[in-house]
Amino acid sequence: MARARRKDWPQIEQEWAAGQLSQCEISRRFGIARPSLVEHMAKEGIEYASAAESVWIKAQAKLIDDPEGSKPAPKPAGAQVSEAVENAAERQAQVIRLERKDIATLRVLEERLLEELGDEPTKPFITQYQGRIVQAETGIAVTERIAALRQLTAARAQRIALERVAFGIDAKQPDAAAEIDGISWVVVNG
Repeated sequence: MARARRKDWPQIEQEWAAGQLSQCEISRRFGIARPSLVEHMAKEGIEYASAAESVWIKAQAKLIDDPEGSKPAPKPAGAQVSEAVENAAERQAQVIRLERKDIATLRVLEERLLEELGDEPTKPFITQYQGRIVQAETGIAVTERIAALRQLTAARAQRIALERVAFGIDAKQPDAAAEIDGISWVVVNG
C-alpha cells in the first residue's frame, strides 16, 4: 500500500478518534497498511474511538434539534478533533434517522401480518390429478400459524430493541440487532 501523505494524517487521526470506521476501513480509505496505522496512533498517543462518546452525545443533540434532518448542517468551529466529532455525529444522526423510518415501516408490516393471521389466511394449493393441474386455496394449518406467530414475535422483539436505540432509550446498540439478518419473514396471503 502507498504511504499516507503527511497532510492526510490529521484527517486519519480524526477518523481514528471518532471510531465510526473500523481500523481496516480507515486503512483501506487512506491507503496505509493497518500495522503502520496502529503504530502511528500509538506513537501519537491517540486511542481508537476515544471521541466516540462525544460523537454519540452530539448525534443525540442533532436528533433533538432536527429530528427529520431538514436543517442544513452548521459549519463546525474549533479544533480538528472537534470537527471530526461534528462530522461523525452528523453521519450518525443521518443513520439513526434512516433507522427510524425503517422501524416505522416494520411496525406497519407487523400490524398487517397480525391482522392476516387473525383472519382466515389461505395459501395456494397446487397438485396434479390424472394429468391435470389442480389449483385451490386452502387455509393454513395451525402449526403454520404458530410458526408464523413465533417468527413475528422474534421480529417484533428485534424491532423493539432497535427502536429503543434509534430513539435514544437505550444508549448503545443491542446485541440482538446484530442478528437481525437471521430473521425470516413469513408472508401469509401475499
